[in-house]
Amino acid sequence: MDEWPQIRCPRFDGESLDRYNQRRMRIVEIVSNFRRGQYRGDEAERMENLLVTLREPELEYQ
Repeated sequence: MDEWPQIRCPRFDGESLDRYNQRRMRIVEIVSNFRRGQYRGDEAERMENLLVTLREPELEYQ
């Protein structure tokens, strides 16, 4: 049986551990729901945009 690859979520330079854990958990939730086909239409687009935002370092970390 094929398995999904592990969800990677590196910690940004200067990102607090609490903020990292919150962001990582949200990314894992979104990706897992995509894998299960739980997002459709407009909701899928919103979640994809949120996922992109969560994977980019915020200005405050740079």
